[in-house]
Amino acid sequence: MFIFLISVPLLVVLPNIDLFPEDFKYYDEKSLKNIKNFKTFAGPMGIGLAKSFEYDGKKVCFYNTVDGQQKLTLDKLELKCPKLLDR
Repeated sequence: MFIFLISVPLLVVLPNIDLFPEDFKYYDEKSLKNIKNFKTFAGPMGIGLAKSFEYDGKKVCFYNTVDGQQKLTLDKLELKCPKLLDR
């Protein structure tokens, strides 16, 4: 009985948790396999460049800002993601 009382709320809550940020939702299972050079970064107080990867001939950079997470897409792979996102 105790296990049943604990498992029912978990079954309601767990399917509603997003494991990926909003920007990852448009990538399907096959597309996730095409992501290359996935890197994560840590900045002071979690602000600045958070992660970057290459996808479909472009470099995608995610930044943690005071206003939330923002995405920057660079058209050339040889460009590096700036450490801080300009406002």
